[in-house]
Amino acid sequence: MKKSIILLFVVLVALALNEKVEAKGMPAAGLFGNHEKVYKLEDVKLKSAYNEDLFIGYKTSIYFFLAGVYIKDEGYVLGVKGDENRYYPYPNGIESEKYKKLGLLPSSLPAYSLSLKDYLRGYSLWIILCGIAVYKLLTRSPSKEKLFQKDQNSENQSKKSNNDSVNCNLCEKQIQKDEAINYLNTMFICKECSQNKTIS
Repeated sequence: MKKSIILLFVVLVALALNEKVEAKGMPAAGLFGNHEKVYKLEDVKLKSAYNEDLFIGYKTSIYFFLAGVYIKDEGYVLGVKGDENRYYPYPNGIESEKYKKLGLLPSSLPAYSLSLKDYLRGYSLWIILCGIAVYKLLTRSPSKEKLFQKDQNSENQSKKSNNDSVNCNLCEKQIQKDEAINYLNTMFICKECSQNKTIS
């Protein structure tokens, strides 16, 4: 059940990303490079040099490598009404104060913050990769884990057996340490050799 939920989550994120991108006029597949978007905050009386209606907005840029790698807040801009892909830099300093005195710009800029959707889209590549990693962990074959555990137990048992066994100093036969006759902790003799040979 958990595996199905995680796989469904990964697929939904990918589909949501494609829908947003297609709605913006970009191709749903093969996304690479930087893509900008302007969000409207407030209409203004100021017009462009081409007599275009403007609004105060903020711009974000997302770097794509098939999906969002990171998102950057580019700050305030003057967007062009009817064309969300066009904008002008927001005037600063003396120019901004002049427009404010003429009533073409508001005295204070409207507040904004990036939405959760912005962050999800901006870092969608990492969300998808994390989802795939978790899915892979949950779908690991139990038989492989049991086989690995069996190998580990066998190796530990072998090490234990090797530590408990010694070679007879006379016939070189491998014997259990507790079955050997120990001479001053320097020589181990099997019972057969101890009965047949005399140690000098």
